[in-house]
Amino acid sequence: MRAYSTSQLHKSTAPTHLQARAELSMLKASQLTVSTMQRIRLLLALAAACLFANLSQAAGLGNTELKSHLGEPLLLEIPLLINAHDDIEQLHFGIAPQAVYQQMQVERSPGHNSLNFRIDNSRGKAVLFITSHNPVHEPYLHFVLEMRSPSGVLYKDIPLLLDTPTIDEKSPPIHDPGQPGRQGNAILLQP
Repeated sequence: MRAYSTSQLHKSTAPTHLQARAELSMLKASQLTVSTMQRIRLLLALAAACLFANLSQAAGLGNTELKSHLGEPLLLEIPLLINAHDDIEQLHFGIAPQAVYQQMQVERSPGHNSLNFRIDNSRGKAVLFITSHNPVHEPYLHFVLEMRSPSGVLYKDIPLLLDTPTIDEKSPPIHDPGQPGRQGNAILLQP
């Protein structure tokens, strides 16, 4: 609202009664808008807090740990992030539906259907093991995991790069006794 001196009130530029009333109603409307905006923000914050409270109680998946190499059957471990009151028996894992693959822009391979899922809780922590019976011959494997629980469905995009096995320096060299001076695929030269 504007402030006017007494000299301004006597001039013809002084606000009329209707102008003063209009300014007062605009001031009230702006205060009402701020008040309404504060209420909306508070409601959104409460809704977000409730949503995150539910999500914090939901089971989740930790970081993937690849335990196999190229040319070996797949062995992948994923820690399950669960609360003490969660029932592991109510968690179900599998490959995501084709529509989810398309939405995540991941190519679905027929080999994804042959993956096996098993939960192990014997080491004091719940771990999901993803395995295959057949050796993996492609160095890049990419699939979408689906986890169903009472609190909802979770999809995890899992890209894997399989390395060739490395030779452990502590293991003894492979030696063919039938051919002296020859170890594995390398030929030892005698000086």
